[in-house]
Amino acid sequence: DPEKRQMTANNHTATHLLHYALRSVIGKDVEQKGSLVTPDRLRFDFSHFTKLTKEEILKIEAFVNSLIRQNIPRNIAEDIPFADAKEMGAIALFGEKYGDKVRVVGFGSSVELCGGTHVLRTGTIGMFKIISESAVASGIRRIEAVTSAKAEEYLNGIISSAEEVASLLNLKSTGNIVENVSKLVNENTALRKSMDKSRSQAAFFIRKELEQRATELRGFRLIKGIIDTESQEMLKTIANQLRNSSDDAVLVLGAAIEGKANLLVMVCDKLVSDKKLNAVTLMKEISLKIDGGGGGQPFLATAGGKNPSGLSEALEEAERFLKKL
Repeated sequence: DPEKRQMTANNHTATHLLHYALRSVIGKDVEQKGSLVTPDRLRFDFSHFTKLTKEEILKIEAFVNSLIRQNIPRNIAEDIPFADAKEMGAIALFGEKYGDKVRVVGFGSSVELCGGTHVLRTGTIGMFKIISESAVASGIRRIEAVTSAKAEEYLNGIISSAEEVASLLNLKSTGNIVENVSKLVNENTALRKSMDKSRSQAAFFIRKELEQRATELRGFRLIKGIIDTESQEMLKTIANQLRNSSDDAVLVLGAAIEGKANLLVMVCDKLVSDKKLNAVTLMKEISLKIDGGGGGQPFLATAGGKNPSGLSEALEEAERFLKKL
């Protein structure tokens, strides 16, 4: 398949240029530790103990693209004695076994022992774009990249996404996307803080009202109720407030949210340790009433179910269960 072979050659030559760029930019101690070349992309593993910075990645990428624009011709020497190839400065690749005679592939100062397919000139590659840099093992980093038409596809995808964001922000151009998104993030953060404050205040009043209707059991209070809320976070906020302000309470809350039943059980830490009360055990008993299930930790358990009409019965079952203890 001539097209796939050409794309493979593009990526293979780009791998050689990347290796040369890494040794030029990062240092001569860089050694290849593995690679993958396909028609669609290339992958290069190399020895290095720190994550590459954004500046280093851009510098390596620019280095490779500069070699591509120089349109350097391929120089291949067949059946060269291995010792002579080493004197030529050819780099032997990781994991390869070489005979007495080798094939040397060079593109300017990039010289390696290689038996694979390559472009006639570097300009054929067109473009080189690094799409990721990551760690694969201790002291081993990995670069993944694309070339030619695949690089164009990758960049066009990014540009298309930027244009979509600009459209959502009602911008005429993509030039000030960062500024506008940053503004939205700041506004969202402020809004979340405001919402958290409002939820905390609402939770305080709900908790106080529920505490007024608490049932005194043997050595602890049972606080229960079904609250009107559209957020599961409200249940957790009430539970956290009560847990931080009391050491003698078991809280059982219910709420119908988006047509589904939600239950929360909180047991104060002292009751967990002294009386061996367990929120998960209690939740298993009452979640059946809402046709659901859940779990959690001894001090806090949650459950969801498909039967909101069973919430009242679940709370009643909680009281019956605790009275038996």
